Parts: sequence; structure tokens; C-alpha cells
Amino acid sequence: MKKINIDILADALSRIPDELIAEAENTSVFRKHIKLSKVIAVSAAAAMILGITAAAVVILGGREGHSYNIPTYTAVPAPPELENDTGMDVEIIPAFSNGFTFNAGYISDNTDSDLDGNIVEEYKGLSFDYTDGENTVYLSIDPSASGIQLKDPESAGTFDGISLMYYSYQNKLVPPDYKMSEQDQLDEASGKYVFSYGNPEIEIRAVQGLAWEQDGLNFELLAIDTNLTKDDLAAMARELISLQN
Repeated sequence: MKKINIDILADALSRIPDELIAEAENTSVFRKHIKLSKVIAVSAAAAMILGITAAAVVILGGREGHSYNIPTYTAVPAPPELENDTGMDVEIIPAFSNGFTFNAGYISDNTDSDLDGNIVEEYKGLSFDYTDGENTVYLSIDPSASGIQLKDPESAGTFDGISLMYYSYQNKLVPPDYKMSEQDQLDEASGKYVFSYGNPEIEIRAVQGLAWEQDGLNFELLAIDTNLTKDDLAAMARELISLQN
């Protein structure tokens, strides 16, 4: 499996940690990231890909995107503004009932590639940071025709006819030149840890997310090292789904 930095995903899939920020031209800070997380290459015979039937499966090799470090939105954007900026007709929640409140929003430019690295789709995505003062939850939204592809997601039930899919794993972030030990290899093979390269030091992070598809858009909530539960994320998803109706 391709090694990627899940911490790079911590902006809900459009920004990377500060230590990996690179200057772009002279005036803006530019953040790049690999948007692959739990995305996998699959065949048409795959039994479960979130939101995609076996007959409709698109084989992806990876997803990549980039956005600027400076927020595009510092206040909750209205649907007409988002549609003008990204082509997506979506409404953004100012605050969730559990106290997580809008902090910033970003537009990303994303690409989906096939197994040979050829770009099969280019599209704009949105990501939003919500904070309760101590923790952050990241919301990402995009119109990728390939949908959200997750390996063995758990069901978090359905709401308004929409399937909610949950995943969680322990992410071991390691430096770029890290050499895996025999124990590391066993831990990776057993699924104890997902290894990600590019972090300055070794860290273990608890990653969990909840994803769904609605009205041709892909939504995902991501939480890292929080006390939120599967049910908490499902409740947040239900609020977002209701807002779109």
C-alpha cells in the first residue's frame, strides 16, 4: 500500500502540516497533500465500496489535491457564493449542536488518477474546520464522480435514505527516512497501525471518520485524537444532511 501521511489529511483533505508548507511564488503560502487516506484500488467485483455499486466501481490509483494555507472563507459562506466559487450547490452549517463551530474554510483543486497515474478527473473541493475550543473536526465536500472509496467501512446506520459509513484506525506517523522494524511490519500486516511517512517525529494518532454521498456530492467528517464517538459523528452527519434538504 502506498505510504501517505494521514496528518496531511487533517484539513479534511486539502491542507498539510505547517512543517510541510512550501512557498508558492512570492505572496501566498501553498499547501499540498495526498488525498488518499483509506482510498484503495478496487475491481468491479469488490463487494463494498461506499456509495458505489459493483457495476459502477471506478478503479482509482490515488487522489491528490492542493490549496492555499490562507483560508478562502473566514465566515460561513452562503450557498450562492459556494456555487459560484466551486460549482457545488451546498449549504454549510455554522455550528453543530455538540458545540463544534465553524472556524475556516478552504477551496482545493483535486485530481483522481487511475492505476497508471493518468488523471481521470479534475474537480474543486471544499474543506472546513470546526472547533470546540480544544478539538477540531474537519468536513470535506467534493463532487468526484468516483465517490468515496473506503476499505471495509462500518455501517453507522441510515438517515433520510442515505447510508452513513464509519471508519477508524490507529495511525503511526514516522519520519521520511524511517526504517520499519520486524514488529512494525507485523503491526502493519495485522492492521494494528496504518503507517504514514513525512512526520518530523514518531507519533500515534487515533483517526476516525464518517462519510456519505448526497445529491451527487461526497461528504466526510474527520476527527483526529478527539473524544468523539461513532454516534457523535453520525449525529453531526444527520445535521448536515438535514440542512441540505
